Amino acid sequence: MLVPIAEVGAGVGAVGWLATCLAFIALARRGGDQRGVTLAVVGAIVSVAIVLMKLVPAVPGSFRAPEWIALGGWCVLGLLLRHRYPAPLTPARVSPD
Repeated sequence: MLVPIAEVGAGVGAVGWLATCLAFIALARRGGDQRGVTLAVVGAIVSVAIVLMKLVPAVPGSFRAPEWIALGGWCVLGLLLRHRYPAPLTPARVSPD
């Protein structure tokens, strides 16, 4: 049971890495500071490759049935928790102490 969870973790980690690289690129362009953008682009390309390695069935090491079941279980759990504990629509106000 640990192998499917670890495999899903690797795929989800790559998605998180991709999101971080894309956010860095967007903020760098908005702020006008281009330092590190090339590295972030390379990181985004590598993370897309990792995600594709997990999703394309012809690639060795891609998700099989147990990994898809584990991913589905995590998604269902996340949706249930999101429904149970919805995020506030406005930022929480913090009173100065």
